[in-house]
Amino acid sequence: MTSVACAFDGCNKPAKHRGYCEACYSRLRKNGTLKPITPEDRLFKFVSEDASGCWPWIGAKAGTGYGMIRWDGRSRPAHRVMYEFFIGAIPEGLDLDHLCRVRHCVNPWHLDPVTRQVNIRRGDKPKVNAGKTHCPHGHPYDEANTIVYKGSRFCRKCRNARQKAHQAAKRGMQNALPLGSGR
Repeated sequence: MTSVACAFDGCNKPAKHRGYCEACYSRLRKNGTLKPITPEDRLFKFVSEDASGCWPWIGAKAGTGYGMIRWDGRSRPAHRVMYEFFIGAIPEGLDLDHLCRVRHCVNPWHLDPVTRQVNIRRGDKPKVNAGKTHCPHGHPYDEANTIVYKGSRFCRKCRNARQKAHQAAKRGMQNALPLGSGR
């Protein structure tokens, strides 16, 4: 018994589904065509263009809002794949900063390779936090009540309250130990 060859020209694998081999049938179902899809077409399959010049990713997204694509056998951030495809390798130890501030934008010309520290400093959070005059519990960020450590500021009253609660909890744990447990 001879097996029938795949109906796609140039493919000699045995036909399994509707006259096509596994690979050709899968490609037909996935892409709507038997022609192999180019890497560039694959990248732009989930990109739309908007008036701002951003290329919003409309495919799968991570919980952080960044686009994700299956590339080189693993799931990768789409903006990094686009940058590598159109610009080149991302320098070792650098992050890609979205200059447009749109996380799901994959336009490689909206991305700037920078250190993590620069990326964080350029973001919106430092500006928001710098404008705060009181801690979340309502204590003022003034000279007497503010501790500055490694570039961050902390409320002295809240820190003291946390330390007291922690010490009280430790004392409670020691008192709760059974007799003869090596106190």
